[in-house]
Amino acid sequence: MPPKRKTGDSRKRKVQSSESNQMYRKNKSKRNGSMVGTLALHASTNNINESVSSRYNGTKADSSTSKLKEWFEKYKDKEDEEGNITAEGIGQLCKNLQIDSDSVLDTFILSNLLGLSKLGYISYSEWEAAMLKLSCTNEDNLEVLFQSHKADISESKDKFLEFYRWAFKFIQSPETKKVDVKVFKYVIPHIVGTENSHVEKFVAYLDHLEEKQEEKPASSYLFSYDTSDKITGINKDQWNMFYQFINSIKDDGKFLDYDFESSCE
Repeated sequence: MPPKRKTGDSRKRKVQSSESNQMYRKNKSKRNGSMVGTLALHASTNNINESVSSRYNGTKADSSTSKLKEWFEKYKDKEDEEGNITAEGIGQLCKNLQIDSDSVLDTFILSNLLGLSKLGYISYSEWEAAMLKLSCTNEDNLEVLFQSHKADISESKDKFLEFYRWAFKFIQSPETKKVDVKVFKYVIPHIVGTENSHVEKFVAYLDHLEEKQEEKPASSYLFSYDTSDKITGINKDQWNMFYQFINSIKDDGKFLDYDFESSCE
């Protein structure tokens, strides 16, 4: 026969078990409360850090914008109604950057670097956007960036072609979407150089056409004319065709590798 359980011992074990459960629940509650408090503290700390970071970054951005504005004011034309930097200010900027302001190519490269849209003018919105994009805050930084950009354009055919196509948009007339012939004749030798005799000959040819406006040349399809047969400008296609021509046709005066039919397609 199995031994009889002692009633007292059984009751004692039940009491001990009940006390243990109560202690476990209390400890669990404390742990949960402690965990909730820790999470709340962590969240609060994160909010404080984000707030401080936001204020710091905002202050930093405001400071940067303020410096850019002050830098812009240094070159701004005080008499310009729109508050732009004009030719005189651009000349002074070039001087401070060790850039020859009389060099058409260098001033165009600087304008390209800054993403300017209008020849001879720099608006504050363009200035601010350019300097923030370039992470530039002073003349020393800008001079280094200019020299690097100039080297890229000089050494890379793709970069130069990109620059050449940008130049058309930079100097075109907003009304006609063409480059004035006189502007073209002055600018193009500076951009592509004069080593290729096609450039000099083409400019001379345009001079001849201007002198002979009463005679419409046989190759008039190359140019844009108004009703009086006067050349009104060089359009985008003609601008690009000229670059393709001087780089694909041998500079020997014979034009043996020139395909007339394909050029008219």
